[in-house]
Amino acid sequence: MKIVSSEMKNVLPTAHLKILNAAVDLSQQMDTDLYLVGGCVRDIMLGLNESEFDIDLTGSSIDRGFATTLAEKLNGAVTSSSVFGTHKLSVPVGLDNNLEIDLARCRSETYKNPGALPDVDSGDIFQDLDRRDFSIAAMCIVLRSPKNQGWQYGQLIDPHCGYDDLINKQLRVLHKNSFIDDPTRMFRLIRYSCRLGFDIEESTRKTFESSVNWVTNISGDRVRHELEKIFEEKEVGLILYTCVKLGLLPAFFTELSCDHLKEFRDMLYSDSLDQDRVEFWLGLFAINADKTQLEYLSQTLNLSSKQNNVINDLCALNEQLKQNEESLVADNLKRSDIYKFLLGYNLTAIRICAATTSNKSIKTLLEIYLNSLINTNLYLSGEDLISLGMSKGPEIGELLNDLLYAKLDGQLESADQEIQFVKDHIFNLKDGINLD
Repeated sequence: MKIVSSEMKNVLPTAHLKILNAAVDLSQQMDTDLYLVGGCVRDIMLGLNESEFDIDLTGSSIDRGFATTLAEKLNGAVTSSSVFGTHKLSVPVGLDNNLEIDLARCRSETYKNPGALPDVDSGDIFQDLDRRDFSIAAMCIVLRSPKNQGWQYGQLIDPHCGYDDLINKQLRVLHKNSFIDDPTRMFRLIRYSCRLGFDIEESTRKTFESSVNWVTNISGDRVRHELEKIFEEKEVGLILYTCVKLGLLPAFFTELSCDHLKEFRDMLYSDSLDQDRVEFWLGLFAINADKTQLEYLSQTLNLSSKQNNVINDLCALNEQLKQNEESLVADNLKRSDIYKFLLGYNLTAIRICAATTSNKSIKTLLEIYLNSLINTNLYLSGEDLISLGMSKGPEIGELLNDLLYAKLDGQLESADQEIQFVKDHIFNLKDGINLD
């Protein structure tokens, strides 16, 4: 018997411990067993006190009423409930942060068809752990014992020897048909292996290799969801490299080559891509694709309009960069020329080209646009131009563009210089001088 209550206190933040205490109090009031499950247990056993812990709780009598009452006790809210009897809570911790809590009733799962969603039924904690993907995820910590067990608070329940696998730093699947029942587990195997630095246990690797083609049995939406999780990982480049090396992505994308993704093995998660991270990495899939392959990628993964805009712009920009390479690297190229050339393209598509091009001159050009040109602003506005004597109409926009181009090329550095530029323009118009 292994008691890990001291490990919990050493690893979990104070706010998390208070939440667990509130959940234990409620489980006593509602007379249900209660367990801490999931990645939180793994990280406690690994002593990873810098993890961003979410809390996963399960119990034989967890229901919507339990979730709602716990949320009220913690000044939080139930944000969603699923057909599988799971509930998500959002609980405030600190001034600006919320913690996500997953609550679920212990359940068993059976798969009628490979790749289909499981049929779910009520179960006990052993059945709940038995449905997990890997041994290191099939452990729980007792928070309140069922009446028919003499378990203690903080006791580790480990029917599949997951703790031994943690010590040996290996990932082991629980069942020989696990990857066939749910092929998304193959993505998770690689993701966890790269994140934790764990080896894939030998029999699990053989099971993976014999099951890899079953990935075609799952929908593109589910694959895209797994890819989006990968894109959130620090070692995203290594994970994608491994997905290609082990044949998982090539098995799914039968009409799109993924070999080029190996080139990005050392590319890491970047905070600078927060808003468009998914689009950036999906773009890397499409970096060498033609229009037919772009359509295949879009339909296969059921991409959103935003995602489609990025990959289509990427394809178009790549083509234009090739066609205009000579003029783009010419010595007399002005900064305003760069701006005009790139202005119509999606910024994420430009970032992808900058990150992947082997042409140093083109890379420099793209980075100048991203880091400097798009951040250039005028002192004057359209209203200022009118107050200086310009008539309302399309000429206002044209003159603002001329001002910007002059500023980009270093001809204007101050508001006074911009004003003089406008006055000169108006004077020339009155004198009938065509500046074009």
